[in-house]
Order: sequence, then C-alpha cells, then structure tokens
Amino acid sequence: MSVTSGSFSAADDEFAIAGLSAVPGQKVKAPLVAESPANIECRVAQILDLGLDGRTHLVIGDVVAIHVDERVLEGTRVDHDALKAVGRMAGSTYVRTGDRFDVLRPT
Repeated sequence: MSVTSGSFSAADDEFAIAGLSAVPGQKVKAPLVAESPANIECRVAQILDLGLDGRTHLVIGDVVAIHVDERVLEGTRVDHDALKAVGRMAGSTYVRTGDRFDVLRPT
C-alpha cells in the first residue's frame, strides 16, 4: 500500500514496482491484486473536489463485484483473524484488525 503511494508517471507499472501480480477484473477494466484475499470492483459514481488546491478528491463508487478467497471466510462471513486486514488512518498511520470490540445495538 505504501509503495504504490509514490509519485509515478502513467507509464510506470505500480504492480511491478510493488512486486504484485495483476489479474483482470470481471466487471471493470481496472486490474485486481492477485495476492489480495479480497478485491472489490467499483464503477465511479461521483468525484467530489474537496477544495484543497484541486489536488484532493473523494471518489464515490458503486460496487459491482466482490471477490473473497474462501480461506478467509467462516461460512458467509469474513474471518477477521484470517484476513489480517490493515487499514489507513491518516498521514503515515495504519491500523490492524487484531484489536476489535463489539458495540451492541439497542433493542
């Protein structure tokens, strides 16, 4: 994730730079990451300019396909321990899903 956040030209292959393999999407032209246990294919629904010098945008997409490796599933639900997801917070800060807790909905 960090490797591909560099400033590359359109001619640079970010998959090769990151040592990852590209596989064709089933519904969209953008390739999927073969090594990822989960991929989501989306079509752009809207792009919002957040007004920060024209360089920061929020892209809203419609999900058209979801691909999940069976090894990270418990029945029809994702096994978060098996997935070992990493998320980006802000700046250079990331988070792992190893520290989770439930908040029950009121009845």
